[in-house]
Amino acid sequence: MKSREVRKRLKRVVSSFMIIAMLVTIMPISPRDWSFAVPVGDEIDVTSIRFVREHNGFNTVGAYVEIAGSGLQGKTIRFEKAGLGGGFEEIGEKVIDEDTFVKFTFEPEDAEVLAGAMRIGTSEIDLGLETFPNLSAIDQQNINLSKYGETPTNSDAVLTITGNNLDQIGTVTSGSSITAKYGRVQSRQIDSTQSYVDFSPDYSSVTLTEPPLPGEKGFQNIIIEKQDTTAGYTTSVEYLYANSFRFMEDLGLTEPLMFPNTGAKEDFVYFTAPNFVDTKNYDAYFLKTLDGSDQFSEDNKAEYVALELGELPEDEDRLIVKVPDDPDFELRSYYVVLTNTVNDEIIAEQVILNSEGNPDQFTVIGSGFQPTIESIFPQKGPDTGSNVQISGRNILTLNLPDLEGSGDFKTVTAPDQNPSGKDNNKTLEIEYDETGMTYKGQAATTVRNIKVQIGKETYFVQNPTAHSM
Repeated sequence: MKSREVRKRLKRVVSSFMIIAMLVTIMPISPRDWSFAVPVGDEIDVTSIRFVREHNGFNTVGAYVEIAGSGLQGKTIRFEKAGLGGGFEEIGEKVIDEDTFVKFTFEPEDAEVLAGAMRIGTSEIDLGLETFPNLSAIDQQNINLSKYGETPTNSDAVLTITGNNLDQIGTVTSGSSITAKYGRVQSRQIDSTQSYVDFSPDYSSVTLTEPPLPGEKGFQNIIIEKQDTTAGYTTSVEYLYANSFRFMEDLGLTEPLMFPNTGAKEDFVYFTAPNFVDTKNYDAYFLKTLDGSDQFSEDNKAEYVALELGELPEDEDRLIVKVPDDPDFELRSYYVVLTNTVNDEIIAEQVILNSEGNPDQFTVIGSGFQPTIESIFPQKGPDTGSNVQISGRNILTLNLPDLEGSGDFKTVTAPDQNPSGKDNNKTLEIEYDETGMTYKGQAATTVRNIKVQIGKETYFVQNPTAHSM
């Protein structure tokens, strides 16, 4: 009787083990699924440790460490510093101190020297930062979706990121994995299994060729993350590179023109095109270079004044801005880029070109050099057309910094067509005698194109002694 009862109990035990075994075989197992409370001494148990190093672009702006477990409140936790005078120290600011959770934040100078090891209780925990992948630079900040699909591949649709230990990205071992991705809310992976990803042979850089847009246009973050459960608790290391590059597209304006192309800070600048629309948020930026090294910023952003749309289809639209006046904005020549902004994100751009199809430049000069209107005669009149005379300083006279020459006229012509190819005599073109003319010590030729805006349109009228309007 007893033996029969024993056999029944054994059968139930075996059945239970079989059910457990079957559940284990059908449940997915990953490093994230297992986490245990592990004693580390001093009556402390640890269930997870998270270390995040934050970058704005590729510059370190801080870091934080979060530890979950029990017995943590009021306990001393030291972090190892690299370099001279290193070792374990109490650094960082403890911003949360609870029994089950503590958090430390670190200023940039401390974040950059964290070696990745910490002492908790009587244990030393190493997060493995010595070989963790990290990024240092990118060859251009903007990637243009409008350039995708071209043959050969357009360089504006490709970006290359440099760094260290990039061979570790995509590695998976028992209880550990390292991944990389780009995006904001939605994201796309960066690893050798993706067709748009190509690591250099020495793994010092990774190139993204026509990478897919993961979600919204604008700035994208890059995140490199490691998950490890080999110690029983979960350790997470995350390097965040916020605003590391931007997805954009062409602004789509038809042959926009800029005038004038010389002026002082806070002077008005006009951009004309036939297809400005009032549903876009236009801005103008003055950049020293177009290779991405000079980024869009509040310092080089022009002040928006107005967008004026023509009443008739044949009327030109115009965007009006003021030259930046930031104290750090230098007197020099700048490329000018028009942009469209949505939700504070620049999502489209267009470089202003000159009549030869090359990037146009705006030269910022001191206020003493700028053309100045002193009088207009008559001061009012009908809009059906009447002559107007303008007097002022530096309108026809060459008075530009670093330009040397006689300043004598070579020709004065009212051309049949202005650079946009529309309507006769809207532009007065003046060529100056180039004999002995130099700019910053180099031989130069000078042509000045003058356009005058009074109401909608003005035309130059030639007479025997001068040009008038």
